[in-house]
Amino acid sequence: MHIFEVTGAGATTLNVFASSYEDAVRIYMVQWLARRSGDLPDIEVKQRNASWPGMDRDALAEALSLGISGIGRYDPDRGWRILPPDSVEEDA
Repeated sequence: MHIFEVTGAGATTLNVFASSYEDAVRIYMVQWLARRSGDLPDIEVKQRNASWPGMDRDALAEALSLGISGIGRYDPDRGWRILPPDSVEEDA
C-alpha cells in the first residue's frame, strides 16, 4: 500500500491510499463522480514518500499497514482515517 497526492484542476488535493498509480486514479475518479458532475479534470498524481518531513510517520505506517484503499483524511489527534472513495463526507 502507498500514499498518493492527487490534484485536479480547480479541485482540492486529496491523499489517496492505493496499491498503484492506476488504483489511485480510479479512487480519485470514483470520488469525483460521487461529489461532482461534469468532465473529470486533468489530474496530477504523485506518490508521497512516507518519510517526508512533516509527516507523522508512526500514524502513516499504521494506516499503510491496514492495507485499505481509499481517501485519506488526517486528524492530528486521531491519526489517519481511510474513507471509501464514494463517501460524500464533507472536508473538515
